[in-house]
Amino acid sequence: MTPKRSSFGYIRPHTLKSGTKSYTASFIDPITKKRISKTFRAQSEARKWLTERKKDITTGQFRTPEETAPLSPTVKEVTDQWLKDLRARGRKESTLYSYDSKIKHPLAQLGETRLYEITPEVINQYCVKVQSDLQPGAASNALAKLHAILAWAAKQGMIDRVTIDRASWPVIGAVKDPERRQVATPEEVRIMAQAMPPKYGLALYLAAWCALRMGEVRGLQRKDFLRLDEPGKAVVQVRRQVNSKMHHQYTDLKTKAGKRDVTLPSSLIPMVKEHLREYVDDAPDAVIFPSPTVPGRPIGDNLLREYFWVARAKADMPWFVFHDLRHTGLTIFAQQGATLAELLERGGHSDVEVALKYQHATIERDQTLTAKMDSRIEI
Repeated sequence: MTPKRSSFGYIRPHTLKSGTKSYTASFIDPITKKRISKTFRAQSEARKWLTERKKDITTGQFRTPEETAPLSPTVKEVTDQWLKDLRARGRKESTLYSYDSKIKHPLAQLGETRLYEITPEVINQYCVKVQSDLQPGAASNALAKLHAILAWAAKQGMIDRVTIDRASWPVIGAVKDPERRQVATPEEVRIMAQAMPPKYGLALYLAAWCALRMGEVRGLQRKDFLRLDEPGKAVVQVRRQVNSKMHHQYTDLKTKAGKRDVTLPSSLIPMVKEHLREYVDDAPDAVIFPSPTVPGRPIGDNLLREYFWVARAKADMPWFVFHDLRHTGLTIFAQQGATLAELLERGGHSDVEVALKYQHATIERDQTLTAKMDSRIEI
């Protein structure tokens, strides 16, 4: 759009992707002869800003951006304040620790940039840079964290929110292999479990048929298995996880929903009893899957993955990842008619949207069966 001439400076309107408008006010710095601009949500705010800057010039109180730069924090300084605020509001240390790798790239590229220098163009240039430097998953994480940092700064009045909104933030989706299948058959799970070293085969069954995450599997202790002599009522309690990002320490579960009791399939109970008898110390807090080199400590995630990679090769499923075992169990659980609430409970989900994807399996199964039935219908 053509900028509108004001009595002092210009005002250029913009239309954001959301359909809302913003207004960029600008004028020529009388000292440096450079154009100075600022974006506002309302045209009246843009006019007011120009009026104030004109008054500053007239009264000799005007300061160039270079003169006021020391008052503007750098992206690195804002990031430190953001992390401190998250910690004060109760964000888990394990979560904050995981942010280190996600903010590394934006801090390397923009860390010393002061907020007054951040423009939509600067953000756009960074978006191009991050996509050329990083793989899609890492690029998506870096952009998400930069956006969160700048959005927090905008709430503190350090930067205009319009500056963030006007930038062209790309949506980077995961690169999916169309051949990749995330749901194994019970037979494939059995093949993989039997291909594991004897003391770790149970880990795969628990991940699949009790929908446990790897950290939850590694965090299990003897006291977590209850009522093993009562088929149909036996449970495994999920109370902690081993966090590889926190030096393999026991940590709280990521959300309150993660703390749960999962009913054990009766067919799994004999294997659990045998495992406890053969491989686990008698102490209540004895590790269920101990490290082969440090018995009192849970097996490391990298070693467990290495064992799993060998096992999945036996099942001819080289694309399959450990977390797909959990996906397998929840999908089959949904196919039995589980409600959304039941899926949330068994999977330890706090996000309804995540649990809904398993209900899609029920819909797909219904469609498959309907198609088969349709071939038998005569009208």
